[in-house]
Amino acid sequence: MIDQTRFSENLKPTAILDWECPAIRALVTDLRQKYADDRELLKSAHRQLAQSVRPIYTLHELQPASVTVHKKWGSCSQRMACLEAIARAAGIPTRARALRISGRFWYPRFRTIRMFLPKDVLLVWPQFLLNDDWIDVDEIYASLTNRSARIARIPQRW
Repeated sequence: MIDQTRFSENLKPTAILDWECPAIRALVTDLRQKYADDRELLKSAHRQLAQSVRPIYTLHELQPASVTVHKKWGSCSQRMACLEAIARAAGIPTRARALRISGRFWYPRFRTIRMFLPKDVLLVWPQFLLNDDWIDVDEIYASLTNRSARIARIPQRW
């Protein structure tokens, strides 16, 4: 069980993670009835978002999760905010870290405006507290064996 006091900042709604809206709360109620396990709940929520929220390109990064759910379309960051809002509403603490991505990553997607792309882009990368361990969004599908193998290969730089 999560210590609600210790992680209260990681559970509260924010301007973007506005999980108190009726649509997000109803989704969480439905998911919680089906999944007691937090990881399974997150996987199911991720699948539902992938099916119901159409991906688009947009720069409106401050759009609340409730708006994205209502519009049924959003950028990658907006859809990840929806997953984070769902997690918080389900009592799963979240936090985010920034990943620096080379602007060259976007070249194939935006060939005609390549000259306007920045050298580097910061992406917000959500993490979820599962079994007393912070898990990156890309690891919610990973088994413990796969995660352990990946962690063992990461060079430690102190």
